[in-house]
Amino acid sequence: MHESSIAKPSGPERLSASLDRTWRESLGRELRRRRLARRLTQAELGHPLTKAFVSSVERGRTVPSLPALRLMVSRLDTTLAGFFAAVEREAVRSNARLGRASLDRRV
Repeated sequence: MHESSIAKPSGPERLSASLDRTWRESLGRELRRRRLARRLTQAELGHPLTKAFVSSVERGRTVPSLPALRLMVSRLDTTLAGFFAAVEREAVRSNARLGRASLDRRV
């Protein structure tokens, strides 16, 4: 039996870990905001994905694959484009808040 030649990084080398933390957290907050607005549970939003997976995405700890995100976003009655636009707006607001906070600490 041969081992796969494809590296399967874990820990800080994971692709999701290399993505901007603010963006990951913004994606999770937007997913959660829209899920709650539709009054869906994490299990309902993610089925057949696990509730734990949806929770991890909402906390910004996991970045879902495109098919997984597409599944969840379709249950929120929006498009991927609309969802990503909202994530970007949230990330810009978060970065602005973080920037102000870091400026406040320097003064």
